[in-house]
Amino acid sequence: VKLVEYAEDLGLTVVAAGKGKNNPNRPTDVPEDVAEEAARKGMNPRMLCEFTDGTKTQLEMCALSNATGIPVDVSGMHGPSCTVDELATKLIPAADGGILASTPAVEYTVEGDVAPGIFVVVRSEDPVVTHELDYLKFGTGPYYAVYRPHHLASIEAHLSISEAVLNREADFQTKTWRSEVTAKAKFPLAAGTVLEGMGGHHVHGWTLDADDARELNAIPIGLVQGCVLKRDIAAGETLTYADVEVDETRPLVAMRRLQDALLRTGVIG
Repeated sequence: VKLVEYAEDLGLTVVAAGKGKNNPNRPTDVPEDVAEEAARKGMNPRMLCEFTDGTKTQLEMCALSNATGIPVDVSGMHGPSCTVDELATKLIPAADGGILASTPAVEYTVEGDVAPGIFVVVRSEDPVVTHELDYLKFGTGPYYAVYRPHHLASIEAHLSISEAVLNREADFQTKTWRSEVTAKAKFPLAAGTVLEGMGGHHVHGWTLDADDARELNAIPIGLVQGCVLKRDIAAGETLTYADVEVDETRPLVAMRRLQDALLRTGVIG
């Protein structure tokens, strides 16, 4: 978000924003697949599985989307193999040789050398600024990559706390319902299955445009744990509220129902 704000403050047009994925992207991973690696790293296998099956990245990019208003270009995002040097040639409109059908878009990359960094791909609409960026060896234009080679996660948490306490400013705040992380089946699932949540054996996260998720009546991945399937589900199928029995007594479910009601009435969003 800070990089997006920085680019916008400079008067640059944001074309894409996102991160390099630190772990492999294997949507059908289950905890047993990563147990050995998790033991070496002192991690819970389910947490590591949530990383390698892509759910964590989908959640992070959805949060970025909702905090900035930047949508996904396609469901689940493209997730191309990409290096830092290729950011400004791949994550640009298809009409200019890139992969994006529409811009701006949130994205993530795999392989290459982008991880563990974060990036914003920008374009200058001002010929004077474009000339200056070229002169300053920022790139050859018309697209440029603003790249930070690291994100320090919990080590940086106190910065957000300081902004909230001292400046009364939210460091990262949802401004609009632009995207939703839904639950896609990893394998065929039988009716009667009690679903595990994120990082388990049943589903992985998959980002949809919020309007598409609403039209599909897709259940958010954060609510699926403990739900019981009403019907057989094919591998790769996105789960909907109609597919599951939801425990309406759970506080998280009640909070989501309240959020949906506020969205419907226009109080938020």
